[in-house]
Amino acid sequence: MVTDFETNKLYFSSRIKTEKYAPFWNELVRILSKYGYKPSLIEGTRDIWCRDYMPVQIDENKFSQFKYFPDYCVDHKHIKLLTIQEEMQYKQPRKAQIMQIDLIVDGGNIVKSKNKVIMTEKVFAENTNREKKSVTMMLKKALNVDSIFFIPVQPFDYTGHADGMVRFYDENTLLVNDYSRESESWQKRMASALKQTGLKIIEFPYVVSDEKVDGDYTAKGCYINYAQIGNLILFPQFGINEDGFALKRIMELFPEPKYHVESINSNIIANEGGVLNCITWNIFDSINNKAIDEILPVYGDGNRIFVIYKGDYGVDMNDTVCVPISISSSEVGEPWSLQKHLKFSHAIEPIVSDTDIIKAKNLLSKNLSNEQLSDILESLLNPGKRVIEELIEVPARLKS
Repeated sequence: MVTDFETNKLYFSSRIKTEKYAPFWNELVRILSKYGYKPSLIEGTRDIWCRDYMPVQIDENKFSQFKYFPDYCVDHKHIKLLTIQEEMQYKQPRKAQIMQIDLIVDGGNIVKSKNKVIMTEKVFAENTNREKKSVTMMLKKALNVDSIFFIPVQPFDYTGHADGMVRFYDENTLLVNDYSRESESWQKRMASALKQTGLKIIEFPYVVSDEKVDGDYTAKGCYINYAQIGNLILFPQFGINEDGFALKRIMELFPEPKYHVESINSNIIANEGGVLNCITWNIFDSINNKAIDEILPVYGDGNRIFVIYKGDYGVDMNDTVCVPISISSSEVGEPWSLQKHLKFSHAIEPIVSDTDIIKAKNLLSKNLSNEQLSDILESLLNPGKRVIEELIEVPARLKS
């Protein structure tokens, strides 16, 4: 499978941009921008925990989509938060092939390395219509791994997710929460399950939260639920005494300059029962290093440049998908109708001559990364249903 170390693109539920999470989101975007990442959003979700309902990436083009219908979402308190996968809208990875798997599985219960997976036994409780052996075989096939190991659910964790318990450090080493405060009987069960993996175990800082919000325990102190994209680690802090020790430990495990660890206060989401891995969906998506050749600058004002897909340009072009770019801040806007952009833009002039087009392309290449340019091209080629609905006139290539 594709590991966190191999990923280069990060998605979040669009709900993370609401006013409730604004300070947290702004800080998250600032950190990601520092390392050249522009997060993508998933529309049509009903909560922020996108790890659980998004597909699992097997290889560059292959994904497995499990059914999302967790038992903790079916009561009157939580049913309104149940995301319907068919309602989700997001910019799919290039050439993605998504296989539908007839098993109920939360993505947060899949902790993966290249060829191994660890899950809690909760998966069997949510698929009682099948024997355990059948569930295991289906999981191995869907995830394309040789080994799947099952650990007991942590006491009082109603989600039953493994991503708040363990984390692969490498193919043969596992980070495991410090469970010394759990009951002796449960510790024995956990130790026995971990022994079956044959993996080297590294104890990781963990604090058992005794705080509750709306009757459920918070996730404060669950440091192992950090987010990772490539060599960047987003590490949670909770304003508690153990923060410094946990941060020091993760930086020892993932030292500079090979890795970059960035801390962020995560209380706003921890109060709702999850941390950073829970709110992220990170994947690998190939980068088109020649994307600039397919992008055409059509309007500009010295700082802003409006670009379209070059194949859309023509004498009969009444409208098409456009992406605005700020040169000074290297900020890339969302795709929208070119004609509507022009309606609300002032002092912006057509870029017509070959000389001006080359000059504008040079500015784009100088100020944007190949990944950003590749994403721009992708958003022009596959803008999504909502963007297409905004167009005054839809280009022929998008009508199908």
